[in-house]
Amino acid sequence: MIAQRFSLIGLVGLASAMVPPGAYASQAPKTETPKSNAVSETAPTRKLTQAELEKQFEESLTGATLEGIWQMTGKGGLRGNAPLTEPKKERYTITTVTKTGTEHWIVTARIQFAENDVAVPVLVRVLWAGDTPMITIDDLPIPMIGTYSARVMFHNGFYTGIWYSNNRNYGGVMSGRIVKLIAKPKKIEETPSK
Repeated sequence: MIAQRFSLIGLVGLASAMVPPGAYASQAPKTETPKSNAVSETAPTRKLTQAELEKQFEESLTGATLEGIWQMTGKGGLRGNAPLTEPKKERYTITTVTKTGTEHWIVTARIQFAENDVAVPVLVRVLWAGDTPMITIDDLPIPMIGTYSARVMFHNGFYTGIWYSNNRNYGGVMSGRIVKLIAKPKKIEETPSK
């Protein structure tokens, strides 16, 4: 039962985590170049605008799956009095991500647990650390599950974050990779030849 509750929280947090490698800016490793008077053979990488970063964020999460692991603490865990559980697999399918305001986005995620299979739209706040988006949720009430907060960061095809419930004094961590779903090619119907 607790794991089902965390699946929804993790899904909400993870929904904002999907970014394919190299999606936000040049991801090439930086290396020291010897100082000389020689002219560089490569042009400097252009910094992406905020609008471009937001478009990439939206495109990277829409139709993507977050695949990874999560761990939680028991009661007393938020005070450091309980160890993390063994890692458990998680999988979240994000159907759409849409910007609705300056910092607010609606993340629609498919949640599957027990006999339920629903798409849930969740209003989240997305903050940026340079080219890296982070979904923030503060005391979000989820009917029949509880009230949770989360911080989930997405970068270079991976996500990582935390979630917790102040009301219940437990929380956990999550991490994994962002997998863009590939559309299956449509079959071409052949017309019978005469």
